[in-house]
Amino acid sequence: MAIIIKPKSLKLIAVSVIALVVLIWVGIQKPDTNETPVSPIVEPQLSAPLPASEPTPATPGATPTPSPAATKPTPASAPTPSPIKPLANLTAPPAGAKWIFSKNNIIQWSKEVGFKGEIYLVNAADNSIAGWILQETGIRQTSYTWNTRDVYVGATNPSKTTIAKGDYVVVLKFNTNPATEARSQRFSIVYENEVQIPSYTLTIQNYTFSPTSLVVKRGDKIVFTNTDSVTHEITLQTFPKTVIAPGASVTFDTSPLGTGPHNFYSETYSTLKITVTVQ
Repeated sequence: MAIIIKPKSLKLIAVSVIALVVLIWVGIQKPDTNETPVSPIVEPQLSAPLPASEPTPATPGATPTPSPAATKPTPASAPTPSPIKPLANLTAPPAGAKWIFSKNNIIQWSKEVGFKGEIYLVNAADNSIAGWILQETGIRQTSYTWNTRDVYVGATNPSKTTIAKGDYVVVLKFNTNPATEARSQRFSIVYENEVQIPSYTLTIQNYTFSPTSLVVKRGDKIVFTNTDSVTHEITLQTFPKTVIAPGASVTFDTSPLGTGPHNFYSETYSTLKITVTVQ
């Protein structure tokens, strides 16, 4: 069956199609308000390079000034350790003493230290060791009588040698940790015929000494002269008694004595006494 479209209906269809086309075209042309505008790309501008500075011309005749050298940092110095104080001081031999070769002399220190040690002899000229006087000291020892001749060749070697005359220093080394030592003043060892040894006379008369006191230097001689009619025995510390017959004289060598006062006396006669001070 054939469909018959009326002219009026055709007009309505045509109008509707035109209206639809117009709406579609308007929608395409309308911009999207929600779209973020794209910023234009700006190419970076290159800065022009700075002109290089020209060197300042040197002044004719002027001495060029050198550039200062870089200062190096000063390294921190290590602290200087404090010297270790000796436990005792050597009081003998004294400075400038002249000890006669092969004569007994006393090496003396100020106090007991409670440690063993050793005594050695040092050449004053070059500080070399001439030998060991005593290889071991006692913990309560304060002196040692040396014959001023023989020394050991080592700290533990029993062999001995003979020293020569010259200038020396005595060193007393204590077995502490760390080790400590005491050093004497410089002194000399000389032959007996090289020195004139002073001597002092002490006269015993009427059971007293004249003079009643005496000051000598170590190594000086004391001559005891007995004018009494009896024999006198003179005592000094641990030394053997000095026996002096009537009218006789006896010489006493002060080399073995330490510095300080020493009392000579008679155990029989209380008035017979004297103090001799050794310097």
